[in-house]
Amino acid sequence: MRFPCAQPTSLFFAAASLSEALKEIAQTYEPASGDKLSFNLGASSTLALQIKQGAPPTCFLRRRSEDERTRQSWPDHRDTRRSLLSNTLVIVVNAENGADIAVPADLAKPAVGRVALAEPQTVPAGIYAKEYLKKSGPMEKINR
Repeated sequence: MRFPCAQPTSLFFAAASLSEALKEIAQTYEPASGDKLSFNLGASSTLALQIKQGAPPTCFLRRRSEDERTRQSWPDHRDTRRSLLSNTLVIVVNAENGADIAVPADLAKPAVGRVALAEPQTVPAGIYAKEYLKKSGPMEKINR
């Protein structure tokens, strides 16, 4: 089986958040296929700018659910789009003395000293996290 859009030597542009998944795929795929996969990993907005300025990826991988601003910055390749990978938002706390978090509203409890997100204005993971926290309720209390 060939990796979608792969050639014997392929350059994939992809969001940095996909780096671990892509490295794992390459470790299995390359020996089985004989293809060499190379990756240019970075912020979606940076990759889009590189492509607009003429960078020649074999394929670019992006999140299907990117926010409207980011999606508008990508070159239009609707005829070749396929869903391959996805991300999941998670809440991480210190295992030894972290706050007890069971639901998003728990992030607004006094026991939670700080909440860190990816940059919520331009980075897709930050945008998704901020939107999720707004919809689930605690965002206003977190912004104290």
